[in-house]
Amino acid sequence: MLTVAHYNHGLRGDAADQEEAFVVSLCKRWDVPLKRGRWESEAKGKVSEERAREARYAFFEKTCEETGSSKIALAHTRDDDVETILFRLLRGSGLSGLRGIPYERSLGPYRIIRPLKDISREEVRCYLREKEIAWCEDASNSDIRYTRNRIRHHLLPLLEKEFNPNIREILANLGKNVSEDYEYLQKEGESAFQKVLLTEGRHQITFRRRVFQTFPIAIQKQLFRQAIRNLGADMDEIGYSDWKSVAGLFARKTFQYTLPGPLYLRATPTKVVFAFP
Repeated sequence: MLTVAHYNHGLRGDAADQEEAFVVSLCKRWDVPLKRGRWESEAKGKVSEERAREARYAFFEKTCEETGSSKIALAHTRDDDVETILFRLLRGSGLSGLRGIPYERSLGPYRIIRPLKDISREEVRCYLREKEIAWCEDASNSDIRYTRNRIRHHLLPLLEKEFNPNIREILANLGKNVSEDYEYLQKEGESAFQKVLLTEGRHQITFRRRVFQTFPIAIQKQLFRQAIRNLGADMDEIGYSDWKSVAGLFARKTFQYTLPGPLYLRATPTKVVFAFP
């Protein structure tokens, strides 16, 4: 059974309440069950985008549990994917970020799916116009104080006009190609992880140094990332400069390097240790 889930972060005042009212009205008209959630933090005006996202996805999980649903369908379009890829490219992201928005992924025991990811935003609007279905635009999408909106309203139109009219298709295809390559690297990395792993605990992971250094750089990076992820550190805080610094240190017999998180990396002639202080 289809259930609509709407989460009001309460961060945009009346505009957010009007959007919620629109969803309520639409669900009543179409006789579709609706589950609503609302941000209850006392620090509404100061909440970060990441905190808001965590609260929203927790609400989605709760809704699945209450309704017996197994999948959460999100409405990201090809344009959202393209904007994400370009945003990450400008931030200096590696292969992981250039994959763009995945078609699906797990959220606890549930699956997030994005059935509109290959459809443009304008195609969706054309369909709604044709069917005479009203829709609601997020007012914050036009606020150019946000980098993503400057990409949407300024940079992408400029690239289309001055460089390549097919830039959106090119970036979308880039994301697909990178996803395929990264999937292969992940599998190779998972296999390599079992070969280099010496010990793994809640707060520390130890690699066999000599085995680690036998792998190509691309796999070493995967092992580096997987160790950090397994310890629960935030990969968003760790960039290419950290990997470059660590790679340069392997010329030494022993070294120690502090990573964001906070994590530290310590190496002896036989071991590489990732650990919290």
